[in-house]
Amino acid sequence: MYGLFVLLSVLGVAAIPAATFTYALGMVISFALHRRWTFAHTGNPRSAVIRFVVANLGGYAINVAILWVFVTELRMPQIVVQLVALAVVAALLFVVMRAWVFRPAR
Repeated sequence: MYGLFVLLSVLGVAAIPAATFTYALGMVISFALHRRWTFAHTGNPRSAVIRFVVANLGGYAINVAILWVFVTELRMPQIVVQLVALAVVAALLFVVMRAWVFRPAR
């Protein structure tokens, strides 16, 4: 998704709309892949998807906040800022996914 963000940025799309589009697209793909391969989750998929959406809304909010501060307020290049934001949010979401979203069945 970062490559698509870069392409949108080069085409002149502002940071937050580009991030919103790529984040939404990434979420659609991410649930199935994380559930099946990353975490091998066998629990209730319905409750997992609700937790997944909640976790990703939090990740999205953090991502947008980072972009807003560093791109909008501090005028840093959005491609660089998004790369850093992506690393921060991905690390946080991995922990949340493992501990809460796709936690092992009890």
